[in-house]
Formats: sequence, C-alpha cells, structure tokens
Amino acid sequence: MVPPEYDFDIAKFCGLKGGEMLSHAYQAVCEGKQLIEYNYNALDYQSVSIELASKRKNEFQFCIQAVILFQVSMEAIINQVITTKPEIQKFIEDSLKKKKKWYDATFKDKWCKTLEKQKIELENFEKYHENIYRTLRNNVVHPRHRYSGEKPEKLIFSADKFIFSNVYSGFKNGWLAFASLSQAVGYPHDNNSWDIYCDICHLPKSLVPEEYPNLTEKSNFFLNEYMNHIATINNIRSEISL
Repeated sequence: MVPPEYDFDIAKFCGLKGGEMLSHAYQAVCEGKQLIEYNYNALDYQSVSIELASKRKNEFQFCIQAVILFQVSMEAIINQVITTKPEIQKFIEDSLKKKKKWYDATFKDKWCKTLEKQKIELENFEKYHENIYRTLRNNVVHPRHRYSGEKPEKLIFSADKFIFSNVYSGFKNGWLAFASLSQAVGYPHDNNSWDIYCDICHLPKSLVPEEYPNLTEKSNFFLNEYMNHIATINNIRSEISL
C-alpha cells in the first residue's frame, strides 16, 4: 500500500512542474507580444507571421503539459485528504450508488463531496473542473472526447482553449479550492499562497486576459497583410508594364 505521504510528494512535484510548464507558455506569449509591438516594414510581415506561429506552437505545447501535471496534483491532493479522513470516506460512499467505495467515485465527486462535507463553497473547484478538467484535460487524455459522431476523422478537439491566460485562470481556481480545503483539514496556507506559488513558478500574480494577444490571430493577420502588400506591388507592376 502506498503511504499517504507519497501522494503529497506527487502533489507537490506535479503542482510545481505544472507551474513551471505554464511559465514557459507565459514566456512564449510575452515574446510574441514583443514581436507584435515592433514597427516592421511590410516586406517583413511574412517572417513575423512565421515567428509568431512558432511562439504559438510553444505556448500550446507547454499549456498541454501544464494542464496534465497540475491535474495529477489535484488528484493526489484529494486522495490524500480522503485517505486520512474516515468521515469523508463514509460521506462519499453514502452518496454513491450500488454501495461502491470512495475510491470508485469520480474526480469531481471526490472533490465536491469533500468540500461539501467541510462546508466549503464549490465555486472555485467547479470553475477548475469545467475549464481544466472537462474542457482541456479530457480532450487530451480521452480520444473519444476528440472526435464527433461515427466519423473518427472529424475532429472536435480545439487548440483555441490551450492559451496561457485561460490555463492560468483555471490553475488559480484550482489552487484556491486546494487552499480552502487545506485550511479546513488543518493544513492552512499562507494568506498569499497563490502569490508565493507564482513567485516560485515565475508567473504573474494577477492577470488581465486582454493584455495577452492571441498569437494565432496575430500570425494570420501579418500573413494576410503580407499577401495584400505583395498583391498591391504586383498590380502596380502590371499597370506600369501596360
């Protein structure tokens, strides 16, 4: 049997690694933002578009890693808490059908029932679950969430949600749910524990989503501007040659 301390080690390791991966996504977006703000010659727009697409690819890939690692941390946390609290185990099992054990409950039920038992608001966890678990994690982990209908070639998986600002918001909701639960079971966080986490992981302590550009849209914008510029030049050359 795995000792409870081992689960908490997993939670700490994966939680910090998830933050580290998110910081790389943050760096990619910041670098992309710097590219956008520079004043270019129109003939440079194509190379700018290619560079922005590369930054977006980095952001996307690091966001995927961040989501998976942070989710592992959230699962380890709730399992650790339930393992050490028989009254929570019973509360969960009483809510399950067919007399299942607490460890048969879904990730969502484990968290929601534990928070309910501790009289903690569900809002932060529910936002985390909808954003990180349901929308992002499930689309990566479970193939059936990536396809629609009877035609497996029809992808419904979208990379649009794997952006730094969206993942950051989900992480913060998860962290706040974790902090509330820790307080209730006797392991209180510092009041500024989110800020401390951000400092450790080299992340901003707060976020205004509008300040972080959509690198895909910007890449497409520069490419279209380049194509329009080339078309204009070609039209002028055609008129001169007539």
